[in-house]
Amino acid sequence: MTDPALYSLYIRWIHLNREKVIGPMVNSVLRTAVHFNDVELFKFTIRSFKNPHPSLFLQLACSLGSLSIVQYLLENQLETLTYRAVQLAYFAKHNDIIKYIRDNIKTYPLDTSYQFCKPLEYTCYYPIEILQASLEHDSTISTSTTPSPIPTPTLTSTPSPISTRSTDSTNVEKENNSSELPNSNLDDINNYIDEAYKSTITISTTTTTTTTTTTTCSTPQTNNNIDGQLDPIIKILSSANILDADTLQDIFVKAFVNGDSDVLKYLIEHRIEDISISRQLWQMVAKTGDSDLFESMAKLHQQTKEGQTAKLGIKTLATRVAVEACIWGQKDLLEYLIHQHKIDMDAQQVEYFITSATFNGNANIIRYLLASFKVSKKVLATLMKHATNYKHFDLIRLYHHEYNVPLDKKLLKNINFSVDSFKKKNRFNII
Repeated sequence: MTDPALYSLYIRWIHLNREKVIGPMVNSVLRTAVHFNDVELFKFTIRSFKNPHPSLFLQLACSLGSLSIVQYLLENQLETLTYRAVQLAYFAKHNDIIKYIRDNIKTYPLDTSYQFCKPLEYTCYYPIEILQASLEHDSTISTSTTPSPIPTPTLTSTPSPISTRSTDSTNVEKENNSSELPNSNLDDINNYIDEAYKSTITISTTTTTTTTTTTTCSTPQTNNNIDGQLDPIIKILSSANILDADTLQDIFVKAFVNGDSDVLKYLIEHRIEDISISRQLWQMVAKTGDSDLFESMAKLHQQTKEGQTAKLGIKTLATRVAVEACIWGQKDLLEYLIHQHKIDMDAQQVEYFITSATFNGNANIIRYLLASFKVSKKVLATLMKHATNYKHFDLIRLYHHEYNVPLDKKLLKNINFSVDSFKKKNRFNII
């Protein structure tokens, strides 16, 4: 908690300068409170300052891990829960905030004002089960320094088609052989898969130092072997005709969430007919921002005959993933898709990309698009309105200062700001 003397200083300053306090000053104090996770200072500022804007700080609180601020904003209905807020907490691995949101998802107001922001409990856009899987996965890693034992299922002596990959001794080859498991024990098999997957990830994270993309928590083992033994996930996958389509799909999603490229590659090469590609998986590609993962999915897409996106061409999929990349701020993936897959960047497409990036305030995406493609003054004026409505003040300054887009006085007044707040500063009038 902040020193009480600081509160006294704020009270005195406010009393002496009550009429001079403007929005940016208030926001500066609120931002400080969020950085220090000081909910008392946050509440004090809201009560004491004129025209505070506490609703601007949920995303910042989620990204910094300020759980007390998140609770205060949601419980007092000062802010609505959005995808962006959940995403920031997820990628920053603030598991306490993720758990809090998941436990209270049905009790708080949800933002439904935008086409990409439907209520969380009804959407596939950012599945709660994905958050839960990540949370449980991180907890497993943090509470266990040694891999958990894997229950060994009863295997027959029929050789596995993957056994030829082993280059070790005869004993290792024998260890790598697998085949059908009893059909009557599908529940046991699913438990085996869960335990094996946790163990695989734990071993991987404790024996390697290389990191993967932002959403992965481990680095898969090379050659599908761990300490001379075949990856248990690959081992169970190689048992012929034992895993039903639902189980395989579950493995596919878990491998995708954890960035387990070895399992994904095996599924692509050996079990394509059992895998269904959904929109959620393409959206997860955009969220990770991994161009190699996109190409792996594209390869799978070209060979599979099932799934929600089976009839779409690669260029169409690249365009859709590019839109998602704009929404989630993945600039490198966006550039890759535009250049590698020759996305048609006409005026309408550019405007759509920028509008998608504007919702979450992804200034890096917008700067890249404005610098790389021509945008009319009419479109810039529309973008200024979007930025003002969503209260992305950095974008308002970007459009006004660098592209000379006029400020919208009426919209600024509606959000309790004046034109003076966004005008260029005169360097000769510094006080």
